[in-house]
Amino acid sequence: MGKVTLYDYLATNVPSDAYEVISEGRNMPKPRNSRELSAQIKKYVTKNGETALLRLAEIHPDRELIEAVSIQTKEKPKMENFSNVSGNLSQTDKEYVSSTKLLMVGGFVLIGLAIIMTKK
Repeated sequence: MGKVTLYDYLATNVPSDAYEVISEGRNMPKPRNSRELSAQIKKYVTKNGETALLRLAEIHPDRELIEAVSIQTKEKPKMENFSNVSGNLSQTDKEYVSSTKLLMVGGFVLIGLAIIMTKK
């Protein structure tokens, strides 16, 4: 089974809504099958860009699920285990970095003392 594009998905699941969106204000022939509709949707998106995608998102059969997931994602920003470009770190990560720096300095001091002691 091949990949299903957004155009194919809309043409198959909500053909009348998709046709209504792409034909809005234009006199265009009604497609004979979902493959023709898919091609028309693709042409519509190519011509109208992001505006077309946003209009098609309004009729997407899984719109409510997508919105629910995106709302949850916006509410709980993911904290990475590394700093981002702006240097934002969670408090736990800041403590971890501080303790790591302290351990490294302590290790260098011990190595320095060991080298000094062996040269005497």
